[in-house]
Amino acid sequence: MQNFVDNFVKEELEKKGHKVVTFELPARGEDKTSPKDVTMDSYIKATQKIIDAQDGKVILVGHSFGGMVISAVAQTRSDKIKSLVYLTAMLVPNGVSFLDAVAPVKTSIALNNLVFSKDNTYVTVKEDKLHGAFGA
Repeated sequence: MQNFVDNFVKEELEKKGHKVVTFELPARGEDKTSPKDVTMDSYIKATQKIIDAQDGKVILVGHSFGGMVISAVAQTRSDKIKSLVYLTAMLVPNGVSFLDAVAPVKTSIALNNLVFSKDNTYVTVKEDKLHGAFGA
């Protein structure tokens, strides 16, 4: 599902003359990094690497949790960013954790199907709920 959406959006933007670079964050999609080895800094560095390889300024698009990532990257690479696009994304105020920000939300398929690791160092969404939570 995700690759289909990525490819469709990429193709449509390219038809309009845009250069599009898609990539997966560590421990997401096909990336085999273990979730326990990932930090926000890992996401920031992966994104910085991509935008630093581009000529000129970029438009960063963040979906869902990716909104938090692009916000953090914008603070470190503002000279490389033309704009940010939040696509059903999270933008959490400074000093507020993701879990604190979403605590009042009771009707989210994604949030209601979070699976915390035994040591509480990372969280995923139940595999069988991914499509309904993010691709519906």
